[in-house]
Amino acid sequence: MKRIVRYLLLVSLALGSAARGAEVTFGVFGDTPYFAFEEAVFPDLIANMSAEPLAFVVHIGDFKSGSSPCTDELFQLRHEQFQRSKHPLVFLPADNEWTDCHRTLAGRMDPLERLAKLRAMFHATESSLGQRTLPLRRQSTDRRFSAYRENMRWTASDVHFVALNVPGSNNNHDRTEAMDEEHTARMAANEAWLNETVRLALTEKARAMVVFFHANPGFARNTNPRTRRDGYITWRAMLAEAATRFDKPILLIHGDSHTHRIDQPLRKQGSDATFPHVTRLEVYGSPITNWSRVTITDTSPAQFRIEPGRKAEGSGP
Repeated sequence: MKRIVRYLLLVSLALGSAARGAEVTFGVFGDTPYFAFEEAVFPDLIANMSAEPLAFVVHIGDFKSGSSPCTDELFQLRHEQFQRSKHPLVFLPADNEWTDCHRTLAGRMDPLERLAKLRAMFHATESSLGQRTLPLRRQSTDRRFSAYRENMRWTASDVHFVALNVPGSNNNHDRTEAMDEEHTARMAANEAWLNETVRLALTEKARAMVVFFHANPGFARNTNPRTRRDGYITWRAMLAEAATRFDKPILLIHGDSHTHRIDQPLRKQGSDATFPHVTRLEVYGSPITNWSRVTITDTSPAQFRIEPGRKAEGSGP
């Protein structure tokens, strides 16, 4: 009975945080689990977040390593684990789940077929995963972008949240002609979805905006130092344009390079100057199995308070 009462209290607190202008707290994690020791503690990580008063939880992608098979069985296991979350859980696909599935160790599978499977399994309804769900607005409701069910947005406490499919591995760019076509079409969809989100945030006088995506887009570079072309040039420009239009606090949350950091790296277009109202959070990643607690304060302007979550036992350094 005590557990039931405690859980109902936590749910009440989380729902209350969604009131207009109130403080709102959510959890975010990604790039895990990769290895056997992470698999062993992953259920405990979900349970730890479920025990906290959170409005929702977001996994920003890479729920497997790039060298493990992209099987239906693994996808189903992750779906079941995500569904155990007592909070609404939003999942955003990343490179290890689809763009890298062509690799030999990943099963030499078709990336586009794997993306279609992820959409059908994890984005089948107009709500989040989890035991308590969150209503989502999906880009697929626009007939021009009917395929992009993984692009989502929602609001809480006068804050606009948006998730977009921008994966690692150079954003699925410059590998094959077919993948370049996919990259171009998806980035056009991303641009439309981000622009629409900014328009709504301005119209509805949002007090902050949070943007979820997977890839580390290399904020510090203007050109790609590697031999292949930079798949994130247009994405950095889109973010800079969004930050120019929406001059209130913006939080960018991504994973990919497994380096937990909080900074302000987004550059203004054609300049080395950065946007002072834009903060970047890169989540923990393998071999660390942990999550971040993000609170958007009820102050004016809103502030982002970011704290480490409670790691599961045996979850790495």
